Amino acid sequence: MNASPSLLSSVIQLTSARDEALPLYTGRAVHGWFLQQVQALAPDLAAELHQPNVMRPWTLSDIWGPGVQRRSNERRLLRHRPIFLRITSFASGLTSFLLSDFFPNLPSHLQLDGFSFAVERAVVRPDQTRNLKVRPWLRVDFYEKLIAAHAFQPAPHRRLQLHFASPTVFKSDGKYALVPTPRLVFESLARRWNEYAPVPMHPEIVSFAKEHVVISSYRLHTVNIPLGGKRGVMPGFVGECAYALQHDDAYWLNNIHLLAAFARYAGVGKNTAMGLGQTRLLAD
Repeated sequence: MNASPSLLSSVIQLTSARDEALPLYTGRAVHGWFLQQVQALAPDLAAELHQPNVMRPWTLSDIWGPGVQRRSNERRLLRHRPIFLRITSFASGLTSFLLSDFFPNLPSHLQLDGFSFAVERAVVRPDQTRNLKVRPWLRVDFYEKLIAAHAFQPAPHRRLQLHFASPTVFKSDGKYALVPTPRLVFESLARRWNEYAPVPMHPEIVSFAKEHVVISSYRLHTVNIPLGGKRGVMPGFVGECAYALQHDDAYWLNNIHLLAAFARYAGVGKNTAMGLGQTRLLAD
């Protein structure tokens, strides 16, 4: 096993000194801040991460938590209340950089779209916080351990449930899809897995998901993500979706569970490096 972990799901805790209105979406601003911080610490890595038309081996959330209040079509900052920002990585080099350089050198304040936040701390392990909404997102792991935990179960569960915590966007055949179908979800995860994991996923895993995994229940609602200016909005969804696995072969079922567990680090859908698609396997 590698000496350094490959997988990271972490949270930065922030606070605001003022009550004020907040834009509905600041994911692009979070993305810009993140790359600026990487640029200041490791210019070569920043250039690598900023290359066009390549898969981003990290995800970022928009800001969220008790300090961000949403009502109808507006958001407000609440002063001195906890605000959180998730950062994940599924590439070994980036994970090592975040743990050894990025988090120890966080600035005292963070600027997003003209709003200032005090940076309280980075949290990477569940035992570092008592916040029950934050703890499930905290994990430092290895691909090898993730595989060992999910790929060799003799009697894998026939059901799993995913939590789409931030607006999630899929585009299929040129159209936005507002339901997380098994094909869309596991195709997204398999593509990320095969780009960075040490062991490739079977090429027929997406076909298996399409044919043998079905939605069994869901609690989802649609959201519109403003693109800024005259570009309009991008439709997505948030919520929970349960899937039934209608097959007897443990090999295929285990690989579906493995990809579902990988979602915590990789996210699903479009623009996961800009606040969208933050996803987690429930009861994991």
